[in-house]
Amino acid sequence: MTVSPVSVFAGLNDPSAYQLDWNSLRPKLAGALKQPVEQADLVIAAYRREHPEEPAARVYFRVQADRMFGKAMIHIATLKAQQPAPVYFYKFEYDTHLADDRLGAFHTAELPLAVNLVLQPQARALSQQISGAWANFARNGYPDHSGLPHWPRYEPAVRPTMRFDLRTAVVNDPDGAAIRALPAASLVG
Repeated sequence: MTVSPVSVFAGLNDPSAYQLDWNSLRPKLAGALKQPVEQADLVIAAYRREHPEEPAARVYFRVQADRMFGKAMIHIATLKAQQPAPVYFYKFEYDTHLADDRLGAFHTAELPLAVNLVLQPQARALSQQISGAWANFARNGYPDHSGLPHWPRYEPAVRPTMRFDLRTAVVNDPDGAAIRALPAASLVG
């Protein structure tokens, strides 16, 4: 199994990132991408198409997460899928409401839920889904269980991804167009 996180701790080191609006996002993202503002505009437009309801700060964190982890995880899963053992890809998108409701779904936020440590009652079923998937994967080599939609193995052409949230579902190529809009020169790692 592999993961592509949605949010990173970037804002904890830069509290101004939580205050971004659509105008201030442009130069901030251009600087992070080390690209002209026009390139940042293309990236912002792609992410807004994928997540039209999200505010500018969340878009910034999504871009940063995909730069740091998301694109690399897709590459690793694609390479791993060429080997005999199956690959199962997931994306954790549950909004944790931690740190004064600023963190969202951050890297490693699913770990407490994987071991049934539930802080919020609404996440209890999600915890059972995740912990059951991890247990089945460790036990049998596949994460499917009765509390989840069928989780197909990863195929690079389709990128089936279990999107863990309060409404867990399998989604093909989640955020694919947005991630492909990221300039290669801006990637971290």
